[in-house]
Amino acid sequence: MESRMSESCILLWLSHHHCSTLLLLFGRRARKKEVKITIVRMNVARTRIRAIFTDMDRTLLNANHVISDYTKDVLRCIRRHNESAQNTKEKIYFILVTGRPYPDVIETVQKTDGLVADYIVSNNGACIFDASFRPIVQHCIPPTTVKTLLSLGVQFGRSTDKNSFDFATSWFQGKGWYTNHKIEGLGRSYPPHFQPQLKLDTLCTPEQVQATVEENALEGIPQIFYYGPHETLCPVEKELDRLKDHVDFCFSLPFILDISPHGINKGTAVSEVLSLLGLTPSESVAFGDGMNDLPMLQAVATPCVMQNSMEALFAALPEATVIGHHDEDGVAKKVVELFEIKL
Repeated sequence: MESRMSESCILLWLSHHHCSTLLLLFGRRARKKEVKITIVRMNVARTRIRAIFTDMDRTLLNANHVISDYTKDVLRCIRRHNESAQNTKEKIYFILVTGRPYPDVIETVQKTDGLVADYIVSNNGACIFDASFRPIVQHCIPPTTVKTLLSLGVQFGRSTDKNSFDFATSWFQGKGWYTNHKIEGLGRSYPPHFQPQLKLDTLCTPEQVQATVEENALEGIPQIFYYGPHETLCPVEKELDRLKDHVDFCFSLPFILDISPHGINKGTAVSEVLSLLGLTPSESVAFGDGMNDLPMLQAVATPCVMQNSMEALFAALPEATVIGHHDEDGVAKKVVELFEIKL
């Protein structure tokens, strides 16, 4: 009996004001190996914030399009806090809000150790999924409008020599990604198995698009974007003004002109998620870097823009808090500051 006791390991779990400590006390033969491991230290009483909304690319993800070990540790702290929370009012919800298509976002979350979200918003707010990747909301562009957008892509994207395109027209439909032209750089942020497939690439004029493409083949498209040099996209942006009662659009990056269903953006998705959670904008913080993040940042009481944000975003939201660079754990470090997390 004495021998077995000397080999034993006693675990003591101490918890006080959301500060949890695991104390390992070894038996007589190992008294000098006493170890104290801090598991979670968060001061949630310091802030009213209960929902964290964050963009992915150039915000949560680093230059290699992954989350760092430091960011993983911070997210683990949030999850461990939630596991020990006495009630749902003490929980901190973490929500991904991205312009990426949902098949890629869900796969990224599933494959990334430490990246767990309570909700996932994809396609610039058009699609919302719960923590189990079940679809909750999907907004799509009407097929008639999709057809018009495809025509505009051909009209304005066609190069002056008529033998190529200056920019590509891309769209997401179901689990597929399609484009009328594989311009350099398109798909570089995505894995090899999720790349745009050529479609409608033989249609060279708006008239051909209108005559050839059936509207019933354009159902279920939540997002379209034009991709190419900024100066080639500016003329079509002006043309989109006449469709402003049918779609929302903005430059998420200088070389990406994003188009969403009318009245649908990251900000409306934030409002939808807050309603599901029973929370208010005053209980929320958001992080972003591009103009497609502007509605999301305007929808919360605590907007934070990345040091590496687009100049247009700084100008549009001068009152926002500027935090660190996305390649230097800017989001994670701000979360640590907000909740006084001790790693």
